[in-house]
Amino acid sequence: MRFRHDLFLRCARGGCPDCGAAGQLKGLATIPDRCTACGMVLRRREGFFLGAMVWNYGLTAFGLLAFAVGLFIVHSAIGLAFEQRRPVIRTLRAVGLPLRTLVLLMVVERVEAEGCLRYILDH
Repeated sequence: MRFRHDLFLRCARGGCPDCGAAGQLKGLATIPDRCTACGMVLRRREGFFLGAMVWNYGLTAFGLLAFAVGLFIVHSAIGLAFEQRRPVIRTLRAVGLPLRTLVLLMVVERVEAEGCLRYILDH
C-alpha cells in the first residue's frame, strides 16, 4: 500500500478526503457528519472503533501483567540474595562497616559479576 500524497493534502487543508471540497472543518476539531459537496460520510458511527479498542485494551492488560510478573520474579530473587547473605551483612555491620559502603560494595560486586564494569573500564 503506497502513501497517497493527494489524499493527505486534502485532509491537511481541511477538505473532504474523497472530492477535496474545502471547508469541511468547523472549528479546530469539529467536522460535519457528511461532506456538503459529495455526501461522503466523514464522521464514523458509534461503535466503529470498538474492535480496535478491545484489542488495544487486551494487549495493554497482558503487557502490564507480564511486567508485574517480571517485577515479582526480580523482587523475589533480590530478596533471596539478601536473605542468604544476612549473616555476612550482620557481621560486617557489627565490625563497623558503614551501611552506605556496604551497599556500594554489593552494587559493585553485582555489576562486576555481570561483566559490565570490565566493559566500562576497557572502553
